[in-house]
Amino acid sequence: MPSIGPACASSRERSAAAERLVSLRLDQDVLDGWRGTGPGWRSRLNDALRDALKRAG
Repeated sequence: MPSIGPACASSRERSAAAERLVSLRLDQDVLDGWRGTGPGWRSRLNDALRDALKRAG
């Protein structure tokens, strides 16, 4: 995966919460599905995981 240039990194919107870089194994169809939603798929995946965590209580 290409590295993010300084312009992209500085213009990227940051959330109030601290972000951590992790490695996560996903089924190929799940990854393809999220990537297929277009730009911003990582943020949407993060939001979906946060919502699932809240529901799990």
